Amino acid sequence: MDSQIKLIRDKFKLSTADIEKKLELPENSWTDLESGVAEVPVKLFKKFIHLGISLGWLVSGNGAMFILEEEEATHDDSIVNDSYKKIAIQKRLEEIEEEKKILLSSLENLK
Repeated sequence: MDSQIKLIRDKFKLSTADIEKKLELPENSWTDLESGVAEVPVKLFKKFIHLGISLGWLVSGNGAMFILEEEEATHDDSIVNDSYKKIAIQKRLEEIEEEKKILLSSLENLK
C-alpha cells in the first residue's frame, strides 16, 4: 500500500509537509506511510474517501485511483450525461460493496 500512498501525493503534486498539513497529520507521518514504516490509520481512510480516492485501489493497487473517474463528455445532451452519471454511480456502489467485503475480511484477519 505504500506505493499507492506515494502516488496519492504525486497525483496532488504536494510535498510531504503540504500533504501532512492538508490531511492534518503529524509531522513526518506521511514519510513513514510512504516508506511502509507506519500503517494507515482508520481516520486517514475517511480523509482519502473525501478526496475521492478508491479504497479498493488503495488497498490492492488495482482499478481506478479515484472513485468516479469520469470520461470527458462527448455529448452536450443532458439526458445522455445524466444517464451516464446514473450508470457510473450504480457501478461505483457495486464496487463499494466489494471494497467493503475486502476491508471486512482484512479486519477479521487482524483479530
